[in-house]
Amino acid sequence: MLSFREQLAEAERFVEDGQQDAALDRFTLILKDPRLKSDDFVSVSRQAGSFLTSSKRFDEAREIYMTAITRAKQHKKYEKAAELWHQSALNEISAGRADAAIQDLRNELDLMSSRYEGYFRKLSANYHRQGTLFLELGDLAESKLYFELALAFAETDGDVPAEANAQDGLARCYERKGELAQALLHFGLALEKYNETKDKAAAQRVRRQIKKLKEVIKG
Repeated sequence: MLSFREQLAEAERFVEDGQQDAALDRFTLILKDPRLKSDDFVSVSRQAGSFLTSSKRFDEAREIYMTAITRAKQHKKYEKAAELWHQSALNEISAGRADAAIQDLRNELDLMSSRYEGYFRKLSANYHRQGTLFLELGDLAESKLYFELALAFAETDGDVPAEANAQDGLARCYERKGELAQALLHFGLALEKYNETKDKAAAQRVRRQIKKLKEVIKG
C-alpha cells in the first residue's frame, strides 16, 4: 500500500498531467484514510480544493472545504479553519457567487477577529488593492466584486476612511462601465465619508468628479 506521501505525489502528478478525475480520485482516497493526521487532512483538502477551483468544479471544491472546516474546528484548529474559509471564499469568487464569498469571509472573520486586532481593516485594505488592480486591468466585474468586499469589511469594522475609499472605488468602476447614475450615487457616498474624515483633498477631487458627471448626464 502506498504511503501518504507517495499517494500525494501521485495525485500531484495527475494534476500536472491534466488528469482531473484521476487526481480527484486520489485526493479522495487520501482524505478517507482514517490514519491521516488533522493538519495533513487540512493541507490535502486545500490542495484538492484549489485544484477543483482551477478546474472550474466549484461545487466539489466547496464540499471539500466544508468537510475540512468541520474537522479543523472539531480539533480546535481555528486558524486552519479560518484559512479554509478564506480559500472557500476565493472559490466562490471564481464561481461568481459574491454573496457566498462574503459569507465565507465573514465566517473567517468570526474565527479570527477576536484573535487578531485590526483583522477587518487589513482585509478591507487588501480587497481595495485588488479592486484597484482589476480596474486598471479593465476587468470591471472583478473590480466591482473586490470593491464590494472592501466596503463590506470596512463597514463591519466601522472604518470610515476605508468606507470612503471603497465607495470611491465603486464609483470609478461604475463610471468606467458607463453606469453614470450609479457612479454619481457612490461618489456622493464617498464624499460624505471624506467629509466625515476631513480629507479635504479627496473631498475636493470627488466634488469635481460629481460636477463633471452631472454635466455629462444633462448632456
